[in-house]
Amino acid sequence: MREEVYNYLHDYGFSAIELDSIEKANENMFSTNVSEVRKNISFLEEKYLDYEDIINLINDNPFMLTEKNNRLEAIDDIYSSLQFDYESLKELIKSNPKAYTLSPVELEKIINYLNNKSINKEGIKKLILENPKVISMKFDDFLGAINNN
Repeated sequence: MREEVYNYLHDYGFSAIELDSIEKANENMFSTNVSEVRKNISFLEEKYLDYEDIINLINDNPFMLTEKNNRLEAIDDIYSSLQFDYESLKELIKSNPKAYTLSPVELEKIINYLNNKSINKEGIKKLILENPKVISMKFDDFLGAINNN
């Protein structure tokens, strides 16, 4: 990891042990720059996550530090279309650290499937909040899971 990235994250509150673990888990940390990392931390702060929530989320999902804008925006658009309020979105992110590093294409397939089954936005939102791991599933795995129940 670049020195300026390391220093920024250390100053933010990550321990040396956590930074070593992040670097081992996410090989993109070697090529990212501090402005990219700052942007992604700011993105999480805009979701009303506090400092400890952000550190916990990144320790659970180090790829959040190097996620690209287009994916973050695409996923944000999906959550907005489902009319997640700030508190619900915050809880979703805390319960599923991969909430912004998942495949927006797979999530759209799941939502479209549920829409075709006449489940409205409130029903989809409730399903996601009660089962936050569902948003990280591939569509085929989702179908398998619901067909086995």
